Amino acid sequence: MNTDRKALLAIVFTGLAASATLGLVSALLPGREVAEPVPDPQASRIRPSVRPFGPGEQLAYALGWNGVPCGSVRMGLKEEVKEGRKWLVLNYEVRNAEAIAWAWSYWTRGETYLDPETLLPDTSSRTSIR
Repeated sequence: MNTDRKALLAIVFTGLAASATLGLVSALLPGREVAEPVPDPQASRIRPSVRPFGPGEQLAYALGWNGVPCGSVRMGLKEEVKEGRKWLVLNYEVRNAEAIAWAWSYWTRGETYLDPETLLPDTSSRTSIR
């Protein structure tokens, strides 16, 4: 048998032996019970007063790097009734600035429907061009 074949057989045998040993050890060792996570009652519901901003407000950010304007981010929040249910709708738009358009072009906008009590997302849509 040539040395390449011997080396391959040694690797395969070592892998099979290691797998069998780990399987045997894991089967013989006693398992431990994992405790169920206890939900934090304070974290389960975010009250409307804790929202970062309210419906009808917009946040706008200008992004820069070393004094060069690189882009902008705009976010807005509104309330909407959809299928008989009240939602918070987060709209956003991100785009690069003209100063860097020659090197990189990016634009995206979207909206996410949030549960007004928990602020957890339900559905989201996004359009982007790069």
